[in-house]
Amino acid sequence: MTVLHRLDAVLEQTKQAVLDMKISLDKAGIAYQDQALRYLEGPQSITQCSRLRS
Repeated sequence: MTVLHRLDAVLEQTKQAVLDMKISLDKAGIAYQDQALRYLEGPQSITQCSRLRS
């Protein structure tokens, strides 16, 4: 539960922008959305934290 709370806190600043972009990409029929959504996450992205990578 703590991990989910911390993850949510890290992504809070960009959450709405990512959700809005997801809707736009879905409406446009774009299948490969990963890169566009990660760009919006910015440098604080959990996927970009080198200490968390294996």
